[in-house]
Amino acid sequence: MIFLLILSFILIWVQLSSLRFLVAAKNNSAILDNAEKLEQEMPEKKDISLKSLPVLFSLGTVISLNLIEIAYFVVCVYVFADLITKIGSSIMVGYSIYSLIKFIPRVKKFFQKPAQYLRQKTQGFERKLNLVMASIEIVFCSYILIKTLIKYKVF
Repeated sequence: MIFLLILSFILIWVQLSSLRFLVAAKNNSAILDNAEKLEQEMPEKKDISLKSLPVLFSLGTVISLNLIEIAYFVVCVYVFADLITKIGSSIMVGYSIYSLIKFIPRVKKFFQKPAQYLRQKTQGFERKLNLVMASIEIVFCSYILIKTLIKYKVF
């Protein structure tokens, strides 16, 4: 129960932060412009190896966070075996795998040109998909949070 409560709060907070960034990046292009300025001020690296420590650490962090998120959705299905939980968890697990598959090939671009990577993530189809999925995840995690509190008679 505590695992579900803590991760529900964390995932809601992370997705709210993601939504705030997406809205801020759309309404205020200065954020991305500042990222490009910082990128230009950084020392130029010729080639980043996929075996370097920063790349391996970033990949390990992203993969482990995705696995924790997937484990959260699997536990939700195990604890609450209702239709809404199964459908919501299936959608969220699918999106977590999709985002991981999209990130891994772009990890080199993320390190070489972070502003360009952020611009791609905050424009077009990716932006709309991120907005929709972050909203769905907030609603789903809120549902799980309320369902957990009711099941364990906190209310």
